Amino acid sequence: MVEVGRLQDARIDESSGVAASRVAEGQFWTHNDSGGEARLFRFDRGGETTAVVRLDAPRPRDYEDLASFVWNGRPWLLVADVGDNQAVHDFVTLWMLPEPDGTRRSEAVRVDVRYADGPRDCEAVAVDPVRGQVLLISKVDPRKVLRGGGEPVAAAYGFDLRDALRRLRDGGGDAGPLVVPRLAVLPLAIATGADVSPDGRRCVVLTYGDAWVFTRGEEQTWAEAFAVPPTRVPLGPRGQSEAVAFAADGRTLVVTTEGVNRPWWEVRPAEPTD
Repeated sequence: MVEVGRLQDARIDESSGVAASRVAEGQFWTHNDSGGEARLFRFDRGGETTAVVRLDAPRPRDYEDLASFVWNGRPWLLVADVGDNQAVHDFVTLWMLPEPDGTRRSEAVRVDVRYADGPRDCEAVAVDPVRGQVLLISKVDPRKVLRGGGEPVAAAYGFDLRDALRRLRDGGGDAGPLVVPRLAVLPLAIATGADVSPDGRRCVVLTYGDAWVFTRGEEQTWAEAFAVPPTRVPLGPRGQSEAVAFAADGRTLVVTTEGVNRPWWEVRPAEPTD
């Protein structure tokens, strides 16, 4: 893991999601954790802020992750207001918007999501632009599970991206939450971030320890890919990091951490053998 730079903007004090820009080469988007404003920051390799976009959306309940992807030739961002530490909310919210190319206010369309098996805490959301699927991975703290019962591992949920884009086409409206089925149980806990590579073949899941990469065969579903043990990507000490993304090359990982003027890192995992 190599330190690339530090996030220079004092307004970025809890980088909780990160995603590669599909508009500005070599740059990334991030946002703060709970309690912040509905805004995104774009930064360059030196950690300097190059754009600030305010979402035309209510104040966040708990922004936890961010995804970028290209669909039908158009770059998009998905902002995940999905944090639910006590697992009590009937639904959580995703905001989708075409990726802005500068500093301005941007309209975003709301997509509410309800887990088919009840409320879950979640800090990891990713979009597979090849299969057209949105993935949500629950965050489970084994210590709390041992005290209160329940499953000591994370679970992956997913729904068709076209369902969300249909909401965009229809202007959001008063449609009820999308009911999202469970796809798989993962051999991980405390998942704090996720991303899918631009080719749709790898899904990285960040934890407070290391990162883990699941590789999907060309004909596999993500449910099948998550059933295979992932590849560990050692990260080492870095503070409380909660955000991970693939760079534009689809191999290099980018990791940020919470705090003001904190470093951001790059790590290149071993090449897959499939």
